Amino acid sequence: MKKTLLSASLFMMLATTAQVDDQVSVQAGYSNQSYYNLENGEVENISNQDWDLGFDASSFGSTIRINGANGIELFVAPFTIADWSTIDTAGMGSWTSLIDSDLDWSKGAFNADFDSNNPSDLGWGEYNSITHFVIGTKTFVIKLNDGSVKKILIEQLGSGTYTFKYGNLDNTNEITETIAKADYVEKNFSYYNLTTSAELDREPLTNAWDIVFGKYITEIYPGATYGVTGALLNIGVTAYKDANVETSSADLDVNATYSEEINTIGYNWKSFNMSSFSYILDDSATYFIKTVEGDVWKIGFTGFGGSANGNIDFTKEKMASAGVYENSEITVTTYPNPVTNSFNIESEITGEAIVSLHAMNGKQVLNETANFNATPLTYAVDHLNSGLYVLTIRYENGQTSSEKIIITK
Repeated sequence: MKKTLLSASLFMMLATTAQVDDQVSVQAGYSNQSYYNLENGEVENISNQDWDLGFDASSFGSTIRINGANGIELFVAPFTIADWSTIDTAGMGSWTSLIDSDLDWSKGAFNADFDSNNPSDLGWGEYNSITHFVIGTKTFVIKLNDGSVKKILIEQLGSGTYTFKYGNLDNTNEITETIAKADYVEKNFSYYNLTTSAELDREPLTNAWDIVFGKYITEIYPGATYGVTGALLNIGVTAYKDANVETSSADLDVNATYSEEINTIGYNWKSFNMSSFSYILDDSATYFIKTVEGDVWKIGFTGFGGSANGNIDFTKEKMASAGVYENSEITVTTYPNPVTNSFNIESEITGEAIVSLHAMNGKQVLNETANFNATPLTYAVDHLNSGLYVLTIRYENGQTSSEKIIITK
């Protein structure tokens, strides 16, 4: 029987504060990222051109992202691991390029080519429910921003450590590296530069920021990707867009549905006018952002300097604050675990919550609204394949509980 302790119960208080004008800069040519805290302002402004790979540092994570904003391209190589020494790029022009998702931090380019019918397939490797290791199953070719290419294999993720190797196609300069999650506690990702063979600790602590401004890659229509500059939400931060009135008149909708998609703000608050050769801001694009702590902020964009200086101007206003009923621990219990046919959930928090279950490759296999009361809730999983899944419970008050569920047949 698995118990999860949650923090104190939260409630919302309407608490509008004075509107504040602010500016961040991602620098000329969109070279930097600005990590921003809505309460305290900019946390860190750092180069976005010093890394090639990003490795998920969370306990359950196996995501590996690429720096598409800096011209990095990734391809699944049509070669097996046994063919490692003979990998070449013949026909590379017809290979499919893999990109990071701009909807979810947990869906990286290395994870994109997965079998949706196999919950243990994580794209670059397959999860073993006995050893709890992810073992690499594919070879990749990565194109760097200088046009050079390298072959790369993620060999495994085990005991919290990634092991990968890469080198030139002629088998020279082959390097094997390890990256330990334990070195990046309370951060979303660790980073690596393939040219300098350097491991990088470059982002602020997860709980220090709400939004990151900068350049990223998005799919503008099926099969066509493009570099855009905008804002992405941190893990656990949610938002909704009000496009009905000007920002100054937009008010908080207490019944609004907040989205977990990290590009809810994105880049569409501006457009480029070819006639005037300048950016035009959408003055009816207002964003209400709920922080991990439960505060709600309203922001609207007032200026964009483009690639000349990378300046982004906006207004912000706190619309609601989270309070605390009491400093008590609340228990969520799941059993049995491992599970074969069905499992039960008991919660000391009563009322509605969203219950979701994801396979390790990110595929959602359960998402429904539940009503917790004195009776345990039962969920059947006999239709799912064996493997590791992540159960998430998101309560109305903003609290979230996540834990591993192991399904065995």
